[in-house]
Amino acid sequence: MKLIYILDPQCGWCFGNSENLEALYKKTAKEFKWEFISGGMWIGEDAPRGGENLSSFIETNVPLVESITGVKFGKEFYELCKDTSYIFSSEKPSIAMEIIKKLYPEYTAFFIKKVQEAQFVHGKKLSEIKVYKEILKEMHLETSKFEQMWNDASISAKVYEEFNYARSLVSGFPSLLLEDEKEIHKLCEGVFNPEMMYNEIKAMI
Repeated sequence: MKLIYILDPQCGWCFGNSENLEALYKKTAKEFKWEFISGGMWIGEDAPRGGENLSSFIETNVPLVESITGVKFGKEFYELCKDTSYIFSSEKPSIAMEIIKKLYPEYTAFFIKKVQEAQFVHGKKLSEIKVYKEILKEMHLETSKFEQMWNDASISAKVYEEFNYARSLVSGFPSLLLEDEKEIHKLCEGVFNPEMMYNEIKAMI
């Protein structure tokens, strides 16, 4: 059996659920296989540019995410949202996630959390490779292979395949699914309590 977690690096609710994800992953990693899929929330022309419109949207919606999940978005992130030179695309962070899945699969859940903290707390641009190199160094992981794969066309193609696959499974992020021998069951769409989710998963097997 396999747990499938579908998220997007640009998704504020996914950031809000990051502590819950890490807790559930630690509790279940020895019992279940895990697959992490990026949903492609903001791609191409759909990816918003920083500026007054995005900044206003973030200031309106972030307090609800904070009140429900307990996470705190940093003041640097609010400043980033005003930066008209930055496009909040899901592509590059999803590519980074795909590379980590290949190089260090056991660290994927933690890496995802650190990537979202980099933007949503520290206001770093997820389009820049240096952000991921800093995270890897913080995790005491080697960076040269990551750099070699950063512009690999096959990685990018795989990421876009996953975007399409994610859209065939769910309509919102984050989502957690359970795949058994017969079918894929949707467990949750949105944030979850890790202990309650663990009990629900155990009850299904």
